[in-house]
Amino acid sequence: MLGHIHFVDIYFIMNYKTLIIFISILVTDISTYNCVLADERNSEQRQIILEFHKALISSMKASSIETNLKRFNELKPIITRSFHIPTMTKIIAGSAWNNSSENQQKKLIEAFVRVTTATYISQFNSFSGQVFKIVAETDGPQDTSLINTQIISPGRKPVSIIYVMRHIKSKLGIIDVLLGMRISELAKKRSEYRRSLFTNGLEGLIKTLNRKSEKILSQLN
Repeated sequence: MLGHIHFVDIYFIMNYKTLIIFISILVTDISTYNCVLADERNSEQRQIILEFHKALISSMKASSIETNLKRFNELKPIITRSFHIPTMTKIIAGSAWNNSSENQQKKLIEAFVRVTTATYISQFNSFSGQVFKIVAETDGPQDTSLINTQIISPGRKPVSIIYVMRHIKSKLGIIDVLLGMRISELAKKRSEYRRSLFTNGLEGLIKTLNRKSEKILSQLN
């Protein structure tokens, strides 16, 4: 029914308090895993995605009547609840995370939340009848769940968005987003910020993320 699907295979290696996550994009037949139609399962994963999509639609509809800062402040707590931000931040920071102070880690997590929120505000900046649809839920490798969704815009072909979710430290959250069933957003971000980390360290990355979020919001005005 869904044919072949591209997903993220995540390998978790625990070494005391260190979590190293290697991401590799695989292609597999979806029938290999337990694929359940969206209408047949009412899971916690589904509820998280529904809440996130509802918030995105609300933000899009509010773009013509609310300031971008207000939309940012309204969406930010939803981003924090829906995504496993600490895990995603560790992946982006790589080995620099283990050599950073607790204060630096907190500042980096906050900077990542801000740039993620600003990016969604920018990408979903107007409403013209778009609809989000959950197509199916798939049990992925390493205890992940793959939530296959579509964003449907009037007069355009549906765009596939797959959310990779996992329980980590008792919290269920999104740890990656695949666009077009192929492109890992987390892998793109890690590659994008690698040069800043190598050149300027963690403090430099924090400044880079904060500047980027400020630039995104300023360009929307």
